[in-house]
Amino acid sequence: MEHSIDFWELLKQGKVTVTHLNTDYEFKSFNCGNTDLNDFLFADSKIYLKYLRYTTTLLETENRIIAYYSLANDLLKISDHQDFADEMEGCRE
Repeated sequence: MEHSIDFWELLKQGKVTVTHLNTDYEFKSFNCGNTDLNDFLFADSKIYLKYLRYTTTLLETENRIIAYYSLANDLLKISDHQDFADEMEGCRE
């Protein structure tokens, strides 16, 4: 790509910041080309944050959002605690 950007260098220079979405955040310009993802960010992300369903993190420049990701809170129900402990023992290595 002819006009590639060294993202890590921009981050070190403070030209890209990481922002955790909060209810007072005023959205900057963003368009990823996917209507569902754009709509989630602008219409739903603050609502889900309010009810602790998702937390959203933004990567942004001075005047626009360049990326975001959202993490969902969910539940892993474990019915047999010993089986789970045995499975996790192998993961420590």
